[in-house]
Amino acid sequence: MQLKERVSGVVGSAKAKAVAVAVIALAAASSASAAVVDVSDVVTEIKAYTGATSPIVLIGGAILLVIIAVAAFRWIRSAMR
Repeated sequence: MQLKERVSGVVGSAKAKAVAVAVIALAAASSASAAVVDVSDVVTEIKAYTGATSPIVLIGGAILLVIIAVAAFRWIRSAMR
């Protein structure tokens, strides 16, 4: 009986700890969701990447040119055989 009491005491304290952690997490989540997030800096950075000179457009164009060059090379090579 003594071992059974020890095990039930450990399980009971583990449940109490789990409940305490859940309550703390819930309290932190509710306070974090109520906070106002300032996204103006992110929006400004995204607007800076628009247009024909943005790095995303330049990288995409370079990749497209490589794909077209490889396809043209294969096409010319197969025509010469």
